[in-house]
Amino acid sequence: MKRDGEYSKEVQTIAGFFACKEAVLKAVMDTRRIITVEDHTILGGLGSAVAEVMAEAGKGCAFKRLGIQDQFAPIGLHEDIMSTLGIDSNGIIEAVREVMKADFEEDNDWDDEFWEEHVSEFFDR
Repeated sequence: MKRDGEYSKEVQTIAGFFACKEAVLKAVMDTRRIITVEDHTILGGLGSAVAEVMAEAGKGCAFKRLGIQDQFAPIGLHEDIMSTLGIDSNGIIEAVREVMKADFEEDNDWDDEFWEEHVSEFFDR
């Protein structure tokens, strides 16, 4: 996200998301970093739609989906649940810091952005 918020997009519904495809690809190309935040399950949500757009375009980036992972939702006060899930302001800031640590070359050669360690992380689940 640029400091002026140029890359920050609020999407109310997945149907409304598809009007933002160009914005997603622009953010991927310009920053090579994407974080989605959902106050519900990440399965089949905004993060999945963003991943689909990136995959169809053949682009990859440091990508993090925040929300309820594939688990039962905790019960409690809203603020406590958001904190536990890492989708409160502190959790989002931590995710941004983590994603900003990703190292990329400053070129447009996407063929060399393949990270073997990230692929093995995915398949070790």
